Amino acid sequence: MSVGIEGYIANLSMQMAQANVQNALGVKMVKSVLDSTEQNALQFVEALSEMPAPAVGEIGGLLDVRA
Repeated sequence: MSVGIEGYIANLSMQMAQANVQNALGVKMVKSVLDSTEQNALQFVEALSEMPAPAVGEIGGLLDVRA
């Protein structure tokens, strides 16, 4: 049974639409992960700024990694 050019075009159109939906979902998921990672990084940097400075002569006293 021959499908014909119309059936082929309809099938290809449906496949392309499905691929577009999957791509959009993938982009949304990546954006969500990046936003979450950004929030975690901001919290980490904020926590570093609240830490007390190391005492002179102790480990970390020569190099302030928070600068």
